[in-house]
Amino acid sequence: MPRPLDDPDQIQAIDSHGMLGLLSAFPEQCAHGIQMAGGLSFPPHYADSTCMVVAGVGGSAIGGDLLRSYLVDRCPVSLEVSRHYFVPAYVGSKTLVVVSSYSGETEESLSSYAMAQKQGANLVVLTTGGRLGDQAAAEGVPMIKLPSGLPARAALGYSFFGLLAIAEKMGWARPSEGEIAETVQVLSRLRDEQLGPEVANTKNRAKILAEALKGRLPVIYADADLSDGVVSRWKTQLAENAKVLAMGGTFPEINHNDIVGWGGPSEVAEHQTIVLLRDREERARIRTRIEISKRLWKSLDIEVLEVWSTGQERLSRMFSLIYTGDFASTYLALLNGMDPTDVSRIDSLKSELGSWQA
Repeated sequence: MPRPLDDPDQIQAIDSHGMLGLLSAFPEQCAHGIQMAGGLSFPPHYADSTCMVVAGVGGSAIGGDLLRSYLVDRCPVSLEVSRHYFVPAYVGSKTLVVVSSYSGETEESLSSYAMAQKQGANLVVLTTGGRLGDQAAAEGVPMIKLPSGLPARAALGYSFFGLLAIAEKMGWARPSEGEIAETVQVLSRLRDEQLGPEVANTKNRAKILAEALKGRLPVIYADADLSDGVVSRWKTQLAENAKVLAMGGTFPEINHNDIVGWGGPSEVAEHQTIVLLRDREERARIRTRIEISKRLWKSLDIEVLEVWSTGQERLSRMFSLIYTGDFASTYLALLNGMDPTDVSRIDSLKSELGSWQA
């Protein structure tokens, strides 16, 4: 009898909306996302922009977090992600504001668009359409039109590479063609050899990880340099796909607060599993902190799992960690008997909010 994650009939019965299929197509989506953003152009005065704000929430905002991580020591201007109904007070005529809403109907994003426009910002829109797309088209605002029909979090290949293209056109990012091509190659290889549903449980890194996290409270840690956006992605994917809450943080910050909570009340600590996201370019001092922390966790009998990035370039290594977390959270959903696509609780909240407006 096959293990649950190797049984296509069991998987299909739970994954009725096909999240695993969307994940399997992710490398091709990234390649498409790169091509889609190629024709974007900006009015000449946008070149005066001196900072960038990505305004969005949920799956439409995570691309901004990841772009900030990717450009952490490369971007010559500040890059902020704004998750609210408003944009920061400093937004003005020299701020590039990218309003990201996959549906084009997100009320926080519509509000941010209006406020950024009122404050004279240089606007760009990333959406499939909706009221946001209609307004941007009517007002001649530059827009990247995304393919529709996906959960917003499953459109990361479109949203991230759209944002990267915007930063590149502004001269704030310079990814090489080789770096982007390697990312697609690494993701394809990971899917086919280590993560995808066709890879047997015994050889599948993500299935093994999901089994280890079943019934546990995942605590996701990583080096702040490259992975703060990746930690956020893991947390939100565990929540939305697996319906599991997770904690997260980055080195060195967690050595100034979380360290005190490790090994706290046993009825809490005994349910925690720490997942360390590792990268070969961690700074030496950060690597020392991680090794000291590992010894402490071992002394406290706290379970630790390590997930190493793969690939040569920064972009591919970052996305290898993202892809592992996306698959692991989906497999954990299946082990929990939960449809990974379902977010009916979010839909119910939006419906109730709508009735309050009426």
